[in-house]
Amino acid sequence: MTYDEKIQLIMIGESSVGKTSLINRYTKNIFNTNHLETTGIEFNSREERINNKIIRVKIWDTAGQEIFHSLTKNFYRKADGIIIVYDVTNKDSFDKIHDWVKSVHDNIDSYREIHMLIVGNKIDLEESRQVSKEEGEKISKYFDIPYFEASAKNANGVRNFMMKIIKDVVNNKVNDRNSFNLKNYYADIEDDKKSCFC
Repeated sequence: MTYDEKIQLIMIGESSVGKTSLINRYTKNIFNTNHLETTGIEFNSREERINNKIIRVKIWDTAGQEIFHSLTKNFYRKADGIIIVYDVTNKDSFDKIHDWVKSVHDNIDSYREIHMLIVGNKIDLEESRQVSKEEGEKISKYFDIPYFEASAKNANGVRNFMMKIIKDVVNNKVNDRNSFNLKNYYADIEDDKKSCFC
């Protein structure tokens, strides 16, 4: 299919949080219970109609293992949007969000504003949940990054968060409140530290 515009998104997060499953659900509407862990970088794509234009959405799928982090960082500079995924049944994957945000900050050009989302996956496993929705909302407020919950298994919420970031990127609103200026954010944090006498 021909398209009018192409955007590139990258999905990051710890190993086994379900990044590949979310991408497969969005691009192919499938869920594979026997999926093997991603090694390196892979991608899938699909087309969306936004503002009467055909948009090709290319989504990079990254390995969460530490040994692949340096490879992942190289793709931040190419991305129009970044989705940080954690597993609501794995508190450690949630705690690592701070590291992932810092990694993005350290590896993109300081002048760039980049659209980001935080997504809590596997909400179908409610009985095994270790991270509440309120905790997800709290970290969303802390980083000023929009937050969604989803389930790759039953497709709940997947299209919602994907369309959110796709539309934000396509519309490219410089002053959009959902656009996250990492340079200014960390500058503000440093100023807060300097002014804190506690």
